[in-house]
Amino acid sequence: MYMSDDVGRKLLDEVKNVSFDKVLISIRKNRNRYNLLQIPTLDYIVHQLIPRQGNLQYIPAIEIVSASPACGKTHILYHVAALATLPRQLCGANVNGKGAAVVILDSDGRFNTARLFDVMEGHLKWCLRGFDQTAKNPQAIHAAIHDAMNHVHIYHPESSRQLMDILQCLPEYLFDFSKHHSRHRRLDAVLIDSTSAFYWQDKYMDLNLEALQSKQVYNIISDTLMDLSLRFGAFMIASNWALFRADNSAEAFGRLPTLPELSGNKPITDGQTNTRDLFRSHLPQSWNKLFSIKFMVEREQAPPYRPRISISEALDQKIKKQIGIATGKFFGWLDTASLRPEVQNRLRLEEAIFRYKIGADGIFFA
Repeated sequence: MYMSDDVGRKLLDEVKNVSFDKVLISIRKNRNRYNLLQIPTLDYIVHQLIPRQGNLQYIPAIEIVSASPACGKTHILYHVAALATLPRQLCGANVNGKGAAVVILDSDGRFNTARLFDVMEGHLKWCLRGFDQTAKNPQAIHAAIHDAMNHVHIYHPESSRQLMDILQCLPEYLFDFSKHHSRHRRLDAVLIDSTSAFYWQDKYMDLNLEALQSKQVYNIISDTLMDLSLRFGAFMIASNWALFRADNSAEAFGRLPTLPELSGNKPITDGQTNTRDLFRSHLPQSWNKLFSIKFMVEREQAPPYRPRISISEALDQKIKKQIGIATGKFFGWLDTASLRPEVQNRLRLEEAIFRYKIGADGIFFA
């Protein structure tokens, strides 16, 4: 009798109390470990960064950063939104959609729904390229896109304080099924484009000693985003500009340092290949702690003219450069400075780099 009591007591001590919402988030996290974004190149990198054990509440928050404009940050968000809202299958073919909903916070005021339509159409046509004409029916493709667009919820905040207010009101909006068509869809992601839009506005407010300083505002925004993530099981992506160099160097602004040459299977902690913290964020620590995964992106640059080049060769190379720029080739890499040592040892430098191409029909990852 006493032995059975001891065994029962021991078993109860091993039981951990976890709320049901945390269990659901854990299930979703494990299910999407390899296809969180549905972009294999990025999903592999993110998978390496997700804690293998322990924290059931962990859902990735990703920041996409560039030192200059027109590097494809917004187009990556177009692609993520398209994959999140498009169906899983169309005319019997797998089109890699999730059939979910997304919330987009367009701080820059340039999120173009017509361009999103083009990205969706280009993706569906690419997925259906090997099928017969029945699967490529334009009417079916456009119907799928129009249905997906009904589940893209776009807000246009005009200040960081308005962004804070919108995020705080999002649960009320999402749970009011009379205001949208996404009743039977889960929220897949919250996308912000971009977090640097209000930098000078916030500076002005802080100098005029506003009651609520920008640091406090972003602390509330970070807490609200985390609450939304835990409540709805959604991941987050935000675009940002690298406004300040981390080393305060006098290098020309607008270009990130060249990546080291890839050689063999060196880990990213290797002394010769380790990437460093390339920029100093203008946002408070609460934001940088939440968005712990940072991807740096940049347009591929044409090689410089070699010394003593002839005029004819220079003109020929100029044409090649113009063709290269027109093709819209870009590359990105993981900012590894803040990664845990065990992740740095596990992830190789060549595995932390990705390339993509942007054209009239959308964005395509290599």
